[in-house]
Amino acid sequence: MVRSLKDQLRQSFNVSVAEMDEAVVWQSATLGLAAISRSRDYLHGLMEEAERAAHRMAGELGAELADSFWEYLEN
Repeated sequence: MVRSLKDQLRQSFNVSVAEMDEAVVWQSATLGLAAISRSRDYLHGLMEEAERAAHRMAGELGAELADSFWEYLEN
């Protein structure tokens, strides 16, 4: 299920997706998404869309997205 969600997010949004933490229990996973752009507005919209899609995709796979947060790094 996790691999399917990662693959769908990569393919749909052209973002990098990685499993971040070792799962404490087999029923959970922590995913990280990363994207680069000169436009913070573009990134904000992209991550909003990816978050909505992750909720939908997880539900279709019989899972639940429990929490999410965003962080922007600027140079």
